[in-house]
Amino acid sequence: MVIIDALRFDYLLNYENIEHDPELEVNKFNKFNKAYFDNPDKFVVIRAKADTPTMTVLRVPCLMTGNVPRLGSVLTAFGALPAEEDSIPRQLYLQSKKSYFTGDPILKEYFPEYLESDFKMGSFNVNDKHADEPSQKYMNETLAKNEFDFLAAHFLRLDHMGHAHNLASPAVLEAIEDLDQYLMHIMESIDDNTMLLFGGDHGMIKKGAHGGASRQETRTAIVAYHKKGFMKYKHKNRDLKKVMRSVNDSYVWVNQVDLAPTLAMLMGLKTPFSNMGQILNDLYPVGDYLSNQACPHAGFEMQMLHDNHLNTLQIWNYFKKYHEGQDLFTSQEYSNISSQFNPLRTEEINIDI
Repeated sequence: MVIIDALRFDYLLNYENIEHDPELEVNKFNKFNKAYFDNPDKFVVIRAKADTPTMTVLRVPCLMTGNVPRLGSVLTAFGALPAEEDSIPRQLYLQSKKSYFTGDPILKEYFPEYLESDFKMGSFNVNDKHADEPSQKYMNETLAKNEFDFLAAHFLRLDHMGHAHNLASPAVLEAIEDLDQYLMHIMESIDDNTMLLFGGDHGMIKKGAHGGASRQETRTAIVAYHKKGFMKYKHKNRDLKKVMRSVNDSYVWVNQVDLAPTLAMLMGLKTPFSNMGQILNDLYPVGDYLSNQACPHAGFEMQMLHDNHLNTLQIWNYFKKYHEGQDLFTSQEYSNISSQFNPLRTEEINIDI
């Protein structure tokens, strides 16, 4: 997983711009764009919307917890405190998975017990054009060993160059070209059983700032690449398209918090307790799902139904516990919401609290 700080969606594909600014037309991941159009069934590209304020210290934790962090987290931006919330790194740790991280230290500071890293880099020198080089070196070494269950990096150069200059500057274009080339390197390096996920924590306005609620700041992306491709392209059931949300099927923006339950699904983890996101069904890779000859895709449909069912139960469980502690709703309001979940037969599912 690669978090690209300040990745705008319009950097990815030539035919989909957030704003058609002539000065920014060259800001494209051209190698990625070509790879996508050459083999579209190996990619899923999703428009993702970040919550506000669009600050890295708030956005990055939500990718791992599936919830919006407390606004008080802004006060720890120069030295994040360990998060008490359940998270993907915690669930990986509980299952004794090998998890590695490199890059901006925010993620490591939030989840210090659960992610292994061999160095700590600074994140506030916005003039450093070489900010990503140590992270890329660490990624290369760890990819070569191929002994990880989860490997994450948080690249900063694109964000730094935007802050130090502006989005129309040569420095930003150089950062885009470097990242574009490195993403191709990762795609070539991973094996057939490894998925590459990359996306942004937020976007950026043309002047090189973020933190607000403009479309340029809140619109980013979630992208997946798998050499075997994705089930959404193999499945013949047209009705299934209704639960797919990538650019190949619709123009819907998903919520950034949807990444956490999707990561849980992909790695066979329990969804973090306070997650409020939905599984991105587009990201099921091609694989062996239990099926029968009469209906070869039934196994995949049942797997997807099962995973989404658990996702819904987890959200309902969180809602109940949060209401019990905070008394958020009136008895009538709570009853109206509760009635929607009664058919789920929650007593049959064991959920960790």
